[in-house]
Amino acid sequence: MLDKTKELSVVEEFENKPLSKHKVYKAVFRHLEITRRMSVVNPKAVLVTGVPGTGKSTLAQDYINELNEKAGYKQGVYIKLNSPKDIGPLVTAISEDIFHLPPRLDVSDSKSRLFSAIKNQNIKVLAIDEIQTILPAKKGSPMALQMADFFKYLMERTNVCLMMFGVNDAENLMTAESYKTFTQGQLFSRSNAKIELPNIPPTQKWCSILSYLCKHTTVPLSKDVFFSHVAARLFVATQGNFRLINSYFVAAHTLVDMGEFKEINYKCLSTVYHTTNEFMGENNPFEFDDEELEEKVNIDKLVCDKWA
Repeated sequence: MLDKTKELSVVEEFENKPLSKHKVYKAVFRHLEITRRMSVVNPKAVLVTGVPGTGKSTLAQDYINELNEKAGYKQGVYIKLNSPKDIGPLVTAISEDIFHLPPRLDVSDSKSRLFSAIKNQNIKVLAIDEIQTILPAKKGSPMALQMADFFKYLMERTNVCLMMFGVNDAENLMTAESYKTFTQGQLFSRSNAKIELPNIPPTQKWCSILSYLCKHTTVPLSKDVFFSHVAARLFVATQGNFRLINSYFVAAHTLVDMGEFKEINYKCLSTVYHTTNEFMGENNPFEFDDEELEEKVNIDKLVCDKWA
């Protein structure tokens, strides 16, 4: 069993790994940094989209944490929206981590105080997550104009770089066209880039992500984890979802930390599936035979026997 006297648990240590340094994120991280530097001369916005689980929130938080750590003060702020219905709740959500917004202020006064606080605290970046929750339902609606004007004046009056993160699904959320309509040209002309995070296919890229996660494990790791058939089963178990595979390894760390396993091994991963799925492990991919597994994912695409 692991030493429980450690101030930082193995689970917390694993969760603090630098996910943004994985090569899947590197290009996006670079775009964010370019946009921030360009904003010194002319405030810029950047839009990062992707299906749920591709790592948008993780990337946003990692970028802001690294920015603040390098600066030595709060240069960037991460904001997660909770479906604000108008400008008032939106201003409140952005203000929450910047200053205390007195209650019962009118919207105009709230905006003015927010803009002053951003300037006075020398905040350079706002990373706004779940941006799709404020998309208007109707083209050219009053809400569309209000939101567009708010972000336009926010950038103009504070010189802040605006980084927006949101879902992009097969219907209409955060497509290039809806984004352009939403901004009414106000932000679109100021945008440095629109970036879509990729889903992870069951290829060598998937293996490289597993390798990355294993290199950051803080508990013993069995050799039987490092084979392609295990990578394929993990892909089926997590549907190739970056957030889910990260949670999967957190759960495995937890089982070892609790003393149920001495190391992360095949049996541990199978147990994670049983304990994290609603149907108590029904269709557990770790119990598939090779033929069943082959129906779910082409193992030949996992080109190496060992991925660590």
